[in-house]
Amino acid sequence: MPVPTIWCCPQCDATMRTADDGSTPLHRCPSVAGLAVPLVPAGTKARHLIVGRGDYVGKEIVQTDADGRPAMAVYTERPDGSHDTTVYMPTATAQGRA
Repeated sequence: MPVPTIWCCPQCDATMRTADDGSTPLHRCPSVAGLAVPLVPAGTKARHLIVGRGDYVGKEIVQTDADGRPAMAVYTERPDGSHDTTVYMPTATAQGRA
């Protein structure tokens, strides 16, 4: 039987309890401009750092924060220097011939 995991957000008071299926839950954090960020196991010290897009955004559909700024990724950084990266991949658009 899977062991439940208690997750929390290091930036706000969000918590979640899940069965251990190997995935990391995300939540839209108001403290990180509404971006979908990963939760960490309860008791883990960490912080989320937003990485803005440094390239040109043409017709791609990109992830934006609550203020409309394009975001490329979020680093979840721990005090020991280890980190995880959540990447927000852009979506290309195409137009078909009529």
